[in-house]
Amino acid sequence: MPPVCAVCAAVDVEQCKGCKAVYYCSRKCQKRHWREQHKGRCFSPEVRATVNSIFRCEYAVAAIVIELS
Repeated sequence: MPPVCAVCAAVDVEQCKGCKAVYYCSRKCQKRHWREQHKGRCFSPEVRATVNSIFRCEYAVAAIVIELS
């Protein structure tokens, strides 16, 4: 399935230059999504991988603490 615009589901899209996780068909859709949702979620793939790794480690530590309790 081809990628679609995060706002209007159009199929002629370009990738977000920051996170490469969402797609937009126009500057108008990009601006709308940025203001409404994407601003706080747009991280580069490298940053996203680091954050995910940290959360996995924190989860594992919490599970060990619960198990030892």
